[in-house]
Amino acid sequence: ESAPCAPVVYTPGDNTPPIPPSGLIASISSSSTSNVLDNENAGFSASGIWSTSTTIKGYYGSDYSYTAAGKGSQKATWSFAISEKAQYAMYAQWTAYPNRASDAPYTIYNNGTKLKTVLVDQKANGGQLKLLGNFTLAPGTLEVVLTNDASGYVIADAVKVVKTTNSRSSTSNVLDNENAGFSASG
Repeated sequence: ESAPCAPVVYTPGDNTPPIPPSGLIASISSSSTSNVLDNENAGFSASGIWSTSTTIKGYYGSDYSYTAAGKGSQKATWSFAISEKAQYAMYAQWTAYPNRASDAPYTIYNNGTKLKTVLVDQKANGGQLKLLGNFTLAPGTLEVVLTNDASGYVIADAVKVVKTTNSRSSTSNVLDNENAGFSASG
């Protein structure tokens, strides 16, 4: 990216994921089995210095947010309200370009508990929602947090959450090579 234009500056908090006011959380319930949050929607928040761009195509919505590599002080958070214990698949979308991070860290939190950090190569596979993983979540808050603790520009665009099973179903899923979400390389 070029030099940041019209950066949005937020006051960074401590090292815990930011939790937006309750009116700014997207809800996943039994009647709504999936939800996509874009960087311009309620439910998305950022701390630190982030800019928006439309330079590289493949973004979800009308633009994407980006920040330079750093030590993790810049955070983007997508927040969802989870209404029931179930298995959920999480996806992220970014714009790919050679100056992007090969190790963009997406960390998944459920009710403040870290479940996993998934490192994503944002130099490739842009312009589509890519699977971050499947997680069993308890009712409450889900946060997907992306920081700039990475090797290049970090792109915060969209995150999708899809309920794949409910608590009365099996908590394990089989992903076949014919299913959406399967990818292979090499």
